[in-house]
Amino acid sequence: MNSSLQSKINDLTTNGYQVEIGKYIGIAWENFKKMPLMYMGYLLVLGVISWAAGKLPLDIGNLILPVFTIGFAIFANKIQRNEEAEFAHFFDGFKTNPAHLILVGIVSSLIMLMLTLPMAAHVGFGNIFNFIMNPYEGFGMFSGISVSKLALWGGLAAIPAIYLSVAWSWAYYFVAFKGLDFWSAMEASRKVITREWFSFFGFVLALAGIALAGALCFGVGLFVAIPVITIASFISFEQIIGMNDHEIDIIDELIDED
Repeated sequence: MNSSLQSKINDLTTNGYQVEIGKYIGIAWENFKKMPLMYMGYLLVLGVISWAAGKLPLDIGNLILPVFTIGFAIFANKIQRNEEAEFAHFFDGFKTNPAHLILVGIVSSLIMLMLTLPMAAHVGFGNIFNFIMNPYEGFGMFSGISVSKLALWGGLAAIPAIYLSVAWSWAYYFVAFKGLDFWSAMEASRKVITREWFSFFGFVLALAGIALAGALCFGVGLFVAIPVITIASFISFEQIIGMNDHEIDIIDELIDED
């Protein structure tokens, strides 16, 4: 991490900043309206890719999905900078530290899994395995378990999981746009977002509300809601961290080298 970015992170974590939820969603909506068919078309392509990825053994296919999903942010950044945005730019995640994008997903998932181990130990690993193999008959495993204790262990796992899922919201952006390795990106995201975590949690809830509204529109609304949500998440990063400082533009440098 270069000194300019480190200084920016230190300033934000020390002095704080304002999370302007309405502003981010408004900018995202304007961004989406400039090329709605492009965004909706890529969402359809991403759906096909996700379906195909799920057919690969050992869930290998899903490991590379972050490289595709970061395409929304890359495309949105082009529009924000008034640069020519082509459909091919959605796939530029393969030019921006793809291995570390994948590692963010793997490491965060493993940490989330580790948070469930105390509850799993309480329930019994054998019972959980049986439930996974035969979920309909496996419900009987709960009969001899204290509901209050199960709720306690579940709560103990959920609290840090919710905290980290929000705190790591920008990890992929730090990899793609700032060139950080996966752990540095996760830590940078965690430190900055933690400073205003509750405001960001409110932002996440607002985005979830948009997703729900899209789903209620016979599901068709999701073709608008999902792009707007992903763009808004990126816009929060762009507005707070900044995209015009001299230590970036990582993407353009890599593309120019090709």
